[in-house]
Amino acid sequence: MGPAGSAPAAELLHSVHVPAQEPEDAGLPLIFNTNQVQAGTSITHTAGTGVFSIVRSGIYQILYSVTATDAAAHKTVTVELRNTGVSIPGSRTSGSTPMSTGTASLSASIILNVTGTASISLVPVTADSTFTNASIQLIRLGNAV
Repeated sequence: MGPAGSAPAAELLHSVHVPAQEPEDAGLPLIFNTNQVQAGTSITHTAGTGVFSIVRSGIYQILYSVTATDAAAHKTVTVELRNTGVSIPGSRTSGSTPMSTGTASLSASIILNVTGTASISLVPVTADSTFTNASIQLIRLGNAV
C-alpha cells in the first residue's frame, strides 16, 4: 500500500442522444446531442456531432448502449466503435429485431490502450435502422502501456 494522498482528478465524458436518428448510410457515426457529464481535458466532444476526441495517451474504458428499431422482422442490426474510421476489435455488437417494428438493445464495454490520440465514434454497420436512447461513456483509467 502506498502513501496516503489525494486521488487523481477524474477524466471522463458521458454523452447521450435520446431522440430517434437514422443515419443516411451505414458507416456514418451516430450523433450525440448532449454532454451530460464531462470532467478533465483528456476527452473532448462537441455536442451535436458523433466524434469523441481522446487527446491524452492512456488506458480508457468505453461503454455504449443504444436501442435499434427496424421495420423488417428478424433483421440483424449491428453497431461498433471506430477509431479514425477503423473498427475497434471487440467493440461490435449485434441484435435481432424480433418482429416488424421490433427493437434490439445493443451495448458493449471495451478497454482501449491509446498511445497518442484517438477519434472515437459509434457507427451502425447495417443500414436502414433507426436508433434511439444512445449513450456513451469514455473514462480514462490510467497511463498507457
